[in-house]
Amino acid sequence: MKSIYDIRRDNLNEIIRKDFDNTQLRFAERFKKSANLVNRWSKGTKNIGASVAREIEAFTRKERFWLDVDHLSDSPILPKIIDPQEWSVEKQAAFTLGVWMESIRI
Repeated sequence: MKSIYDIRRDNLNEIIRKDFDNTQLRFAERFKKSANLVNRWSKGTKNIGASVAREIEAFTRKERFWLDVDHLSDSPILPKIIDPQEWSVEKQAAFTLGVWMESIRI
């Protein structure tokens, strides 16, 4: 199972591919971040934290927590709708663990 950071990285790369002609520099300029930082996010040498993920979602007009869902898998598992005020790392971890446990059932 992918980590949340792997999922966010894959989704960022998909956004860059689809919406920015597969050009990190174009994304970086419009998002007002350094090209080096965007490259590090894209390659996975720097993780995309929760606050940056929310900024990217707002900038690209994606719904909140869109970056946290594995859209590239064959059957993406969508999280339950959680009031953003009630979201926490613990709730995200519990949800992810539950999904993983369901996926390994025989």
